Amino acid sequence: MIKLVCTKMKDAEPPRNMTFALKSVDLGGGASSAALELAEACTTKERQLTKVQKLARDAYIDAAAVNGIWTADGFTGLHLDHWRADFYAKHTGDTIDAKRKAFGRVRQDLQSAGLISAENDVYLWRDSAVALSIMFQRQGGTSGTVPDNSPECPDAEAGMSGTDRTHPYRGVPCPAPSGVDDDGQTCPSCAGVGCAWCEQ
Repeated sequence: MIKLVCTKMKDAEPPRNMTFALKSVDLGGGASSAALELAEACTTKERQLTKVQKLARDAYIDAAAVNGIWTADGFTGLHLDHWRADFYAKHTGDTIDAKRKAFGRVRQDLQSAGLISAENDVYLWRDSAVALSIMFQRQGGTSGTVPDNSPECPDAEAGMSGTDRTHPYRGVPCPAPSGVDDDGQTCPSCAGVGCAWCEQ
């Protein structure tokens, strides 16, 4: 859940707090995005994660970005073996037994707190912020665009970028370019070549 809370308001009554759920939206062509959907407020008070729980969450996110289970509906979980391997790699326990016990305890704590659910050794973290972090990390950043996942731009393929002054400003036809104003000054935007800005 994502909460929107007004902390300061001037000259009006503050709006009510709103709670949103993160929803995966299929854009077609193999692309997807995230959208916020208004949800009922969560009545349970948020509790801070312990240091080990944060480690488990971070290990879950890292492992899910690489080995998560994805369907047409989006992210559906992470197998226990992948989560465990990433947790062991990040945990500072001196022995494998110490790491095993720490992972077992934190997994039980998270499940008891209702933060994760499990079915057939596939775990799903119930916090939409975790799902969003997994999506961003899986896509290689926060822009949502990965190499070879963007449609081709015909103008770019033709050698025109939109910054080389081959197109009229915002699609409005430009009169014959002069690039020089009445005082004889050259336009700083187009260096005298001519653009819609200097033609105004």
